[in-house]
Amino acid sequence: MSASKNTSIRLQIFSLVLSAGLFATTHSEVAAQNSLRSRDEKKIDKASTVTSGGGKAEASGEASAKAADTSSWSAKENDAEASFVGGSYTEAERQWKEALSIAEKASNKLNVAETLNQMTHLYIRQKRLDEARSSLQSALAIRQKELGSNSEKTAETLGNLALVEHKSGHDLEAEKLYKEVIDIKRKAGSQISLAITLTNLGNLYGEMLRIEDAKLLYSEALAIDEKAYGKDHKEVAQDLFNLGALLYHHNYNKEAIEFFEKSLIVFAKINDIQGRIKCLHYLGLCHAEEKSHDKAIDYYKQALVLHSQLKGDKHPDTFVHQLNLARSL
Repeated sequence: MSASKNTSIRLQIFSLVLSAGLFATTHSEVAAQNSLRSRDEKKIDKASTVTSGGGKAEASGEASAKAADTSSWSAKENDAEASFVGGSYTEAERQWKEALSIAEKASNKLNVAETLNQMTHLYIRQKRLDEARSSLQSALAIRQKELGSNSEKTAETLGNLALVEHKSGHDLEAEKLYKEVIDIKRKAGSQISLAITLTNLGNLYGEMLRIEDAKLLYSEALAIDEKAYGKDHKEVAQDLFNLGALLYHHNYNKEAIEFFEKSLIVFAKINDIQGRIKCLHYLGLCHAEEKSHDKAIDYYKQALVLHSQLKGDKHPDTFVHQLNLARSL
């Protein structure tokens, strides 16, 4: 197979694995693995509830009503997020719509924006990109007006909008939005959040064949996550994996192996089976490309054993590992 044809096939695979979520994790602006965001409690000003004549009594009643609305909205938001993380998407959508209704009836614009922003995690997951874009544009308009264009909340929504444009194939618009978000986050010093956007823009540059640009962004995200979490953390392992996958899919096998090996060590330390499987899988691919067939077979075998234990022998992905092994024997 010619080098140019081989590269072309790899780039097709690169796009497929990105869309399937097998390569560099494309983050929504708020991580969904444990919770969708860190939320500060909404505090009620106690001074406004002191009864001192008619006016204060009316303010007290209004504050109590607002507190009840906020509490109800917050509870519904929490329920929706829990349903989403648990994979109950129909229930999550119903709960988010209820939360939105509560916020709209209370005329709480920021809560409306928050729910509109959060609902898009579901829309993106289900590839309902037009609905995601519409919700985000509404949330963005509110946040820009209420919080300003340089607010971190505004950046959060812009980042999700960039992700929607990215997934829609609107690369130039996505790049422009990602850069806006990065600029806001750098000025705000939002390092952990910045790493998310750097990764997403790195994914885009990888697809656009801007390899060095992508590598720089992934490397910066890695440095941020190592400083924030320490070296033995899932985010760090994923950053290392992203660098390896980028290099592998553009024919830099030896360099890719170094990153996959480092990623594998971290995933093993934190007992992340899925992470170990994908590293072993790619290490097998890299060594097969380098004609190191014994090493490739060893990695494929390890991946197959782990995946069989995790998903069973009949799972489609287990068949992929079996096929890789068979091709190498």
